[in-house]
Amino acid sequence: MAPVAIAATHRTEGHSLAEPEAKDSRFTSFERFAAGYGAFLQWGLRHKTLVIVPVVVVFAGTMAMAPRLATEFFPKVDAGEFILHVAAPEGTRLEKTEAIVGKVEEIVRHVIPPTELNQVVSNIGLPQGWMVLYTPVAGPHQAFVLVSLVKGHTGRTDEYINRIRADLRRDLPGMKLSFQTGGVVSDVINAGLPAPVDIKVSGEKFTDLNETAKKIRDVVASVPGTLDVRVRQGMDYPEIHLNVDHVKAGLLGLTEQQVLADVVAGLSSNISGDPGYWIDPKTNNAYFVVAQYPEQNLTRFEDFLLTPLVGARITDLPITVVGSGRLGGSTFSLQNTPFAGMPTLPSSGLYAGDGHKLPVLLKDVVTMERKTGPETIDHTTCSALWM
Repeated sequence: MAPVAIAATHRTEGHSLAEPEAKDSRFTSFERFAAGYGAFLQWGLRHKTLVIVPVVVVFAGTMAMAPRLATEFFPKVDAGEFILHVAAPEGTRLEKTEAIVGKVEEIVRHVIPPTELNQVVSNIGLPQGWMVLYTPVAGPHQAFVLVSLVKGHTGRTDEYINRIRADLRRDLPGMKLSFQTGGVVSDVINAGLPAPVDIKVSGEKFTDLNETAKKIRDVVASVPGTLDVRVRQGMDYPEIHLNVDHVKAGLLGLTEQQVLADVVAGLSSNISGDPGYWIDPKTNNAYFVVAQYPEQNLTRFEDFLLTPLVGARITDLPITVVGSGRLGGSTFSLQNTPFAGMPTLPSSGLYAGDGHKLPVLLKDVVTMERKTGPETIDHTTCSALWM
């Protein structure tokens, strides 16, 4: 037999024992919460009455509070200030409006405690110059009062407004009043308009628009929660219509534009038509230099009809016409006028000889009518005329 060699090798196997991984504490907490939640659900299913009754009570209480929730997209902000718009009957003089605003300020100071009130600023009537384009006031019968409270005031602005509104309606009946509140947030949302809801009515005739606006006002005022509903467009403002007699004006060498320029310059200065300027040589600041008749001399309503017309030519008129009253009661006299103390205008070919150096007055070329406006404007007729 052939020998067989058997080789055997001894292999030693190594075994490594790894420690088990520790669980994350976050999962351990979640598992505990899940186990507890499952146990709570099982308890709720076994005690349905104890679960349903509290849920129904909480739901009913929540629904009961729904009417008290704010309905605005941006909640109302107590900015600690408000603007009060005041409008007296149209045609009220500026002095009377000032007295009314004084009464309004008294009511505001009476309602708001001195410790809560910061300042009260009143703007009465129309301002001068270009600022009239940015004022909410439309005439001497209107004003607006700015009221601001101190920082950290304890009283609510809305509560003060409600009390002021009630006192104004009681003490000043017949006034148109409206409050503007909310600060910058409401002004931005309202696009700069004084009220959250503004309705604009367009049409051909002001009379029809006024009737429609009044009907809309009554409907809106009947809606619960609406306040200070009013029609801003006035229809009873007193107006003076001057009709220029073109024949008389032509005989005197005057045009309607010249007559208008003299009336405007006499009553409100020449700043809107032909202003003058003076520049300070030291500061280079420009100042207006204007001319206007003294208001204290216009004591009667008819005094403005005695305004002299500059540029009238009467040298070519018959001497019998000048001063004879043949031009519809023309007197060509400066006597008994608010300008009697002023010297006569110089004679430079515009007036008759030495015996007739007297100006032509406004009443010599115009007729006056008192009306309330604005008058009816028919845009259809106007467009037809221009076509």
